[in-house]
Amino acid sequence: MVVQAVGVISTLVVLSQLAIAEAMPLPAFLATASTATVGLLLNYLSLKNKISARIWQLWGEAVTVGAAAVLPQVYSISPGLDEVFSFPSTP
Repeated sequence: MVVQAVGVISTLVVLSQLAIAEAMPLPAFLATASTATVGLLLNYLSLKNKISARIWQLWGEAVTVGAAAVLPQVYSISPGLDEVFSFPSTP
């Protein structure tokens, strides 16, 4: 849990720096930061058995569906990703 918390917090610091430098749009930062913060809180509550297993399961499913929904948008607006994920053409 501690290692996860340190990872989430350090990720939030990096995202904050990107938002401050205006390299990341503010709405995207707010959505990402709030999701990470809620996830960290729910993870802690789950560790302490303060939330039901069903809520934890719903959170995991929501994050999975949300990530799958956002991934194509990130791919479409990120320059250079088409080169990273492209497959060589067959002659």
